[in-house]
Amino acid sequence: MKRKWIGLMLCAALLAGCAGEAGSSGASAEVPGGGIQRMDIRQELEPVNTENAFEKAAYFGDMVYQCQPNQNTLVSPLSLDMALGLAAEGAAGDTAKELVDYLGREDYGTFAKEYLDANEEYRKRFEGFGQNGYQVRLELANSVWVEKTRKLKEEYKKKASERFYAEVQNVDFRGAQVEKTVKQINRWCDTKTHGLIPQIITKDSISPDLSVILINSLYFEAPWTESWSVREGTFTDFAGKETSREMLYDGGNVYYENDQATAFGKSYMGGMTFVGILPKKTGEFTLSELDLKSLMESRTGAYDVRMMMPKLDFDTTANNIVSILKAQGVSRAFDSGEADFSGLLEMQGDEVTFISDIIQKCKIELDENGTKAAAVTAIMLETCEAVMEPKQVKTVYLDRPFAFLIYDEANQQILFVGKVVSVE
Repeated sequence: MKRKWIGLMLCAALLAGCAGEAGSSGASAEVPGGGIQRMDIRQELEPVNTENAFEKAAYFGDMVYQCQPNQNTLVSPLSLDMALGLAAEGAAGDTAKELVDYLGREDYGTFAKEYLDANEEYRKRFEGFGQNGYQVRLELANSVWVEKTRKLKEEYKKKASERFYAEVQNVDFRGAQVEKTVKQINRWCDTKTHGLIPQIITKDSISPDLSVILINSLYFEAPWTESWSVREGTFTDFAGKETSREMLYDGGNVYYENDQATAFGKSYMGGMTFVGILPKKTGEFTLSELDLKSLMESRTGAYDVRMMMPKLDFDTTANNIVSILKAQGVSRAFDSGEADFSGLLEMQGDEVTFISDIIQKCKIELDENGTKAAAVTAIMLETCEAVMEPKQVKTVYLDRPFAFLIYDEANQQILFVGKVVSVE
């Protein structure tokens, strides 16, 4: 069962890594004229070991933070992997290999089914259980939204349904009902995240070539096993600015330490753990340098631990996921000339389907009584005419004596043969 819940441990570690900056806004950086600032960070990044789930998760968080520095950051590795796993079911060739390498599993669909089945057991076990205004909930959902003029391959539709329990909806991405489609998709996200993420796309997200949107949602809610006490405290940011605010205080006995950080663990009802991590050095830090794997492995109950942290209420929009994945070796899926999603849609002529964008939104609300956190990951797939490989140019000018044939190609018969040596 440990393998099935590793994604939740990663989320807890990342939530803790954001705890030190509760005073700043989680909104994405705006650029003149509107829109989200994007950065091409591929040249600055080094691939990480994707088999080390903690290293991969920390890297994801660091790269999102890099594009919105000095803002709180929250990402969901589990939600991203679920959405990519859903895409991988329709991939083939080198495109599939790159996705498999990133996901770290030869058959992510089998893992997804096991995880979702275990999640359903968890839901049933704790249904209606909670206190202090919080219920015990862990809910994942997947959906496939298909342009009504397109058709999913039956094998893909079967895998999406049986392995990911995905809902399949035929919608209008190109006609008069686009606004209705946007509202329908956002309503799905709003419902699945219990209102934490009411919108994942806008009308501007819908391009004329959009064929499919794959969406994963993740919702977590739980009360603490023991509530925190609340009193005034001081939070100091990177610049040394001190802010007085309400802080949460408690004592416990779950402690972690490695060369880079110390941390506490605090339990939720339902069995999940929040891990609050304090870097040993002051000033700016990255999640990657904290070595989350060794930190989590250092868990001990040998100490009395005094804990303090701020309340949290912020959200993050990650718009640079494509660049992050390209830096990790997933490139063909985004290239209209190389992508192979031949197992996903019924194609017409020389068409090709590729991933045009990936968006993830996350939100957390944490106070003395419990936590609510949600993530939605949307993968946008477009279909266009295949990009033909440029051919070498040859020149044939019949400006001197030449020969010719009149040839029945179907029956391989030469009707006439000629030779021209003069045009007088």
